[in-house]
Amino acid sequence: MKSTQSIGSHLVAEHNLQTVMGKRKWSFCSMAGICFVAFIFVNLGIWWLGPSWRAASYTRDLPPELLSHESVMLTSDSTPANPRDSNCTFHNFTCLEVYHCGYDDKSVISVYIYPIQQYYDEHGVDITPPMTREFQEILRTISQSPFYSKDPERACLFIPSVDLLHQNWIRPAQVSKILASLKWWNSGKNHLLFNMLPGTAPDFVNYLGVNTDKAMVAGGGFSSITYRRTFDVSIPVYNPLLEGVELPAKSHL
Repeated sequence: MKSTQSIGSHLVAEHNLQTVMGKRKWSFCSMAGICFVAFIFVNLGIWWLGPSWRAASYTRDLPPELLSHESVMLTSDSTPANPRDSNCTFHNFTCLEVYHCGYDDKSVISVYIYPIQQYYDEHGVDITPPMTREFQEILRTISQSPFYSKDPERACLFIPSVDLLHQNWIRPAQVSKILASLKWWNSGKNHLLFNMLPGTAPDFVNYLGVNTDKAMVAGGGFSSITYRRTFDVSIPVYNPLLEGVELPAKSHL
């Protein structure tokens, strides 16, 4: 009798265990299914919204004249920019047209920023370099300064709205075509590009590996050989991870 009761209890316990495991398995499958469906919808949403969603994410607080919704198509036949001119200096008027400067007696140097645009290849693939928060802050700072000019005809310097801060995130061949397609590119004369991390991992180099022609570069990786004196601008490499970190005072004496 006890044996029969023991067997019955064992069968009931096994049935209950299978029921619980079945419910857990069903719950897990349901959750996995929900996550999978959500993943599909999110990706479809990003694919559908695409450029407009990205544009909204990095164009906050910028002047309205910079928020262009125009699209530019570049093909395999589009002309790229010429290689970097290593002979450029401030006194070389073939690289810098100084007579463009001085229109505004108050600021002397006026700076024009190209409107932000989306670039596509002939297959409709977005080839616009991603815009970082740091580059957005650079554009915003310039646009809020007294040097900013809305008129390219009266500008001394031109800032392309193309994020080149981190070369590892861009495609040099496509960026070269983007630069050459700019309306006032003019072989890069009077243009200023920003770059902090030249080269690509793990072999970072000391110059921006993009065809920039006669454009000036404000960069953080120059060497005494690649830095063009009186022409390029050497800037410190910025690390956003150090924001809010109080570093001890350091004496250089």
